[in-house]
Amino acid sequence: KENLELLANRIDEIQTFLQRPMIFENLSMYLNFKDSTYSESEFMAELHQKTGVKFLLDINNIIVNKKNFQLNPLDYIQQLPAVAVAELHLAGHSNLKTTQGEFAFDTHSTLVDDETWDLYKIATVKFSSAFTILERDENIPSLQELIDEVTIARQVTENHP
Repeated sequence: KENLELLANRIDEIQTFLQRPMIFENLSMYLNFKDSTYSESEFMAELHQKTGVKFLLDINNIIVNKKNFQLNPLDYIQQLPAVAVAELHLAGHSNLKTTQGEFAFDTHSTLVDDETWDLYKIATVKFSSAFTILERDENIPSLQELIDEVTIARQVTENHP
């Protein structure tokens, strides 16, 4: 709660100074908090309620966090108010095998996987006014592969009831 209040106050100061709303991205997690009052999505929802701040919701990061910490992606989506998300982010991730099991890492180096596309379909229904960003930072594919992914994203958003 202390971090929420501190961050909300800082965001209010900056938004007041800029006279513009801010947008923040949810992160991929590689460490878990020992103690926490809120889940990440609950924290984000509270932060939105207190400040009006919006989010670039990284669908890939939700999947990475699910794989690494067994978080429920549907709960994550449900806990955020529909008006709190301004943009949706799509990317791919890598799965690394370690002595402790498999570990997902947000690399933006692979095609968007089926699990991420499935969550994106759900997210686009709830956050229907959000823009979509497709990102690739490494292993840049051919233009045709990028166009194919953009086509899938368009088909998802165009096929809402």
